[in-house]
Amino acid sequence: MEKVEGIELDQVWSTMDVVDRFTVVKHIASFQNKWASISLNKYGSLYFPEDLLGPQRDCLTYTDEQGCEHTSTEFAMGPSTARENNDDGRGSVEFDLGPCKS
Repeated sequence: MEKVEGIELDQVWSTMDVVDRFTVVKHIASFQNKWASISLNKYGSLYFPEDLLGPQRDCLTYTDEQGCEHTSTEFAMGPSTARENNDDGRGSVEFDLGPCKS
């Protein structure tokens, strides 16, 4: 992941007053609300298209909160990198990590 310039929140959180903390939490919640309002048309993890090979380089397709379908050429859906795929010895099991159509 790319980092943005600035100070990490955990370095200043304890010195922030309650009003500023509440403002930060509200901003984070608004981002989560936006993310939860769309529906991805495949299951997997997000990648830059140039980081994927072959047919997995498909553009990202999603449906917004109004039901309109959109395509993004900036991102692609590729194999899932979810941690639970490796828990309890699953990392050694060969199975399709996607992307899978939902």
